[in-house]
Amino acid sequence: VSAGGQGMEGTWSIVPSRSTDQATWRYSEMQLDLRHSGDRMIILHQWIERRRVALVDSFSFVPGRGETLIPIHSPIWSGNWYMGVLSKPGSMARVSGRWSGDGSALSMRSVQPVLVSQGETELETTWEYSLHADTLTVREQRASRPTPVVLTFVRKAAIGGWHK
Repeated sequence: VSAGGQGMEGTWSIVPSRSTDQATWRYSEMQLDLRHSGDRMIILHQWIERRRVALVDSFSFVPGRGETLIPIHSPIWSGNWYMGVLSKPGSMARVSGRWSGDGSALSMRSVQPVLVSQGETELETTWEYSLHADTLTVREQRASRPTPVVLTFVRKAAIGGWHK
């Protein structure tokens, strides 16, 4: 297991003008919280509405090891809640990840059961987290979407808030 992510830890806020336009950003602010706990990486995707956390999607895994099973509790699938794709409560998401060779980027993969109008399917999503100076870039890709979603974040303190 290689360590990485120097400088990635902390709380990050989306910069909508530098990110792929999605309906989500029009109604809430996306915030990321990245933390280490020993070898374990903990990533919280949070959507803030009226200064309150309205939705959280969390991932906890050890980069460089096998898949971690994460229970799904809510039917709201945070990846595209506005498109009618639902999570399957009671099922498990399979999450894994690894650091780049030099530890400057984190790749995370999630496979989770979802419910769509045609029935149940598994949805695979990959995220690439990379730090460039004071900007965190997250590139999200799914086989069901031909182009990636690119999200740009700055530290919460950089826009008048707080961070670790």
